[in-house]
Amino acid sequence: MQKEADRVATEMVTMQIEQVLATNNHLVILGNSRFGQDFWHLPTDEMLGFHLIQTGKFSMGSVPDNDKQAFDDEQPQHELDVPSDFYLALYPFTVAQSELFFERTGYEMPVDEHSLRGVLNHPVVFVTR
Repeated sequence: MQKEADRVATEMVTMQIEQVLATNNHLVILGNSRFGQDFWHLPTDEMLGFHLIQTGKFSMGSVPDNDKQAFDDEQPQHELDVPSDFYLALYPFTVAQSELFFERTGYEMPVDEHSLRGVLNHPVVFVTR
């Protein structure tokens, strides 16, 4: 019975992921109003898609009693300190942003030919050196 429930749950998650991907692909065609086409394809919000992470302590890891699916390397939960403020991108760096960056800056394009292939609003891949 549990195997059947797990199979159904996996199918449901897979369907949800496929729906999100299909929606994102349609937004490429229609234009996504959250991202400014004339401004490096960055989000149009005030912080351009970045969120401030402030200095301070936070808990990292899982508590086995609360998360039965936690991996061994996620335990034990422990406290870490963020020594200084920094900004974290809320969205991945996309193919469209990468193409525009290389075009406008003249920066050397990645060696891997697959880096800029794919749907424009998907994350760019293989760009680290």
